[in-house]
Amino acid sequence: MKKAKVIIIKLLTIVVTFFLYALMQFVYFKRLKVNAEIMSLITLFAVELVWYFYHRFLKNSNKWQFSYKDRIKLKKVLVSILGWILMLAANIVLNLFIYKGGSSANEEALNAILKNANPVFFHLFVIIGAPFFEEIMFRGMLFNLFDDLKKNTKNKIFLILLSGFLFGFCHDPNLTPYFLVYFAMGSILASVYTITGDIRYSMLSHGMLNLIASLG
Repeated sequence: MKKAKVIIIKLLTIVVTFFLYALMQFVYFKRLKVNAEIMSLITLFAVELVWYFYHRFLKNSNKWQFSYKDRIKLKKVLVSILGWILMLAANIVLNLFIYKGGSSANEEALNAILKNANPVFFHLFVIIGAPFFEEIMFRGMLFNLFDDLKKNTKNKIFLILLSGFLFGFCHDPNLTPYFLVYFAMGSILASVYTITGDIRYSMLSHGMLNLIASLG
């Protein structure tokens, strides 16, 4: 009974995190008449709250020994960069052989939003905000939800693929051929998280990927 209660609380926390992510998208993607001070306060509140949620997840149960307090290590930064390169390669290969230069519905939606959004706020959120929220939800919280699973290769692969599927589905719920690239990216980001054991490195990979996409 106690375990079921913990799982329900975790699921509700993920829902709240998703709501805060949607709220931040609304704030940054719409040309709202909000001054910089209020916008900063909203951002700080959302980021601090979500980071607190993740901190509580790990503090209450962390059998897989994930961390975000260790000193930055060059070896793990290189893993992050390798993950970024693999995502770029996956995007290029799938674009050549499957998409043939087209754009996903998610990309088209973002391009449409950009036409009416403040470009500075838009790119700032895409490069920094989206990786922060998405990595905590699709990697940090998701893996912790299955924290009772034994840490072995089989379960690592299961969670990596599950993370990739959920990431892909949220970016392409119609499961078009473009789902494959988001599935690949989500799986690679989950692999970076698993290998480094630190959410900051998958955030770095994700942020670099979105930076390239913004420049393109």
